[in-house]
Amino acid sequence: MLDDPSVILTDKLTDTWNDRMKQLVTGLVGLINVEGIPVGKFVSVLISFFWPSSAVDIWELVKDQVEYMIDKKILAAEVTQLRNSLDGLRQTMEQYVAAKPHEKGSLMSSIITVCNDLHSRLVHSDNAVSLVPLTVTLSYMHLANLKERLMHGKEIYDEDNTPTWRKELREEIETYKKDFQEVYAKWQKWRSNSIVVTLGEYKTVTTIPPFYWYVYTGAVNDKVSGEDRYFKAYPYLTVSNPTYYKAICNTVKTMMWNRANGAILQTLLPTFFLDNFMPGSEDNPSKPDPSMMTAFFGPFSYDSIVGNCGENCYVSYPNEDNPTEDPVTQVNVREWNLIDGLQFFYNGSWGRFVGNPSGGLLHEIETKKVLVHNVKFNFNNRGMVDIEIIRSDGTSSGKLGNRGRWTVFPAEAGGIDTFSLYNVKMNGHQGISQIEMIYRHFTCRPSEIKLNIQ
Repeated sequence: MLDDPSVILTDKLTDTWNDRMKQLVTGLVGLINVEGIPVGKFVSVLISFFWPSSAVDIWELVKDQVEYMIDKKILAAEVTQLRNSLDGLRQTMEQYVAAKPHEKGSLMSSIITVCNDLHSRLVHSDNAVSLVPLTVTLSYMHLANLKERLMHGKEIYDEDNTPTWRKELREEIETYKKDFQEVYAKWQKWRSNSIVVTLGEYKTVTTIPPFYWYVYTGAVNDKVSGEDRYFKAYPYLTVSNPTYYKAICNTVKTMMWNRANGAILQTLLPTFFLDNFMPGSEDNPSKPDPSMMTAFFGPFSYDSIVGNCGENCYVSYPNEDNPTEDPVTQVNVREWNLIDGLQFFYNGSWGRFVGNPSGGLLHEIETKKVLVHNVKFNFNNRGMVDIEIIRSDGTSSGKLGNRGRWTVFPAEAGGIDTFSLYNVKMNGHQGISQIEMIYRHFTCRPSEIKLNIQ
């Protein structure tokens, strides 16, 4: 525990919302024991963290890093509408810090009332699914002030309602946890519906009897990110088949949704530590809702990444590689101009080798002590061309493959803090034609989270 919260990195604040929230988890939640700290000191640090004088405030940062996740315009509009309330909250907190002990009670009550009102407004909004980053941010402000009241209430109110204050902090934690579970379920449905698959066909006139052929079409459009894929085939057939591209279009939709889901899980990561606001629980292990513990990425293939694959779109439905809950502890890569083969090791058992067992140069990448945090790869029309394995400590295998420096198309699987690779689904013949990666949150303490501070 830290005895003085003023040493919490407020002079080295990160410049992204995700990283700033990680600082809150590791510092203001996980390492500060408020007991013994002078009344008002904790709130003073909250102010410098949420509204720093030398960096962008956290309410502006909340609008970043949401490209694939939510409607950015709605979030930005809500931040603008709340600006007066947030500025008023800041002023009241500043008054609380400066006030004499007997004056602080009414100010703390005002702070908590504003937080209650903001909480209700956000979770009951018709646009609640697009306000998740804002609600996550507010939850930390709200619970931190409730903790300040619990630890210093006797001083600022000149009476001891500790059992009630403790109960109200616990209840507010549970309310936020329930709210985040519900909004995540709503977000999943909303986000899936915002990725639209359109299948069809039309006739084209020819000079050869029967004087027409069918052209089959497919399209996937993500209404949130604006991303799309288009497919068209000229098979010279007179047979109607409007679902010709159903498999590849559904694969693309799954890939787009999985990427967005990874983004929302990164945003929800701070909610895994809400219980840590209770005194004595500061560095306890994370407690995520089970629905938030697993993240899929992919399926990735040249056809799903690029689209417009004509009549020969590649779609496969391989089984999962790992029958256990163990993480990946080693990756074997065979590479040269392509990734000739891949095989994953799961803390005691090998997964299935896919590719050419005698192709390319073998690399054995050990990840047992530091698990796989992210995987980057590139595809072209021959399959996976190169791969890079990134561990949770930031170390990397380096880019393997593509020695011919071919033109490629990128993809990425992972990158969620506290999540590690634990399962893979892939297929191919002389290389890797399609791959899907599954990550899982592995329980950790706030003190174990790595900060991105230079």
